[in-house]
Amino acid sequence: ILPPAEERAELEAKLQEAAAQQPQPELHIRAHAKAKYEAVAGVMAGAQRHGLRKLGIVGSEQFAD
Repeated sequence: ILPPAEERAELEAKLQEAAAQQPQPELHIRAHAKAKYEAVAGVMAGAQRHGLRKLGIVGSEQFAD
């Protein structure tokens, strides 16, 4: 399930802004513990669509073991 349209548009605008920066910033994604995989994958796909290449997921150490 995707976020509401306004939030999605805001996210897309921020991704586009980040992609225009030189050098490109690293994008660190911290998903909520109850976030669905599809939502996180959608954010990552959007970043790649905008040409962002430095992506990382932070906070996943809580799922280790």
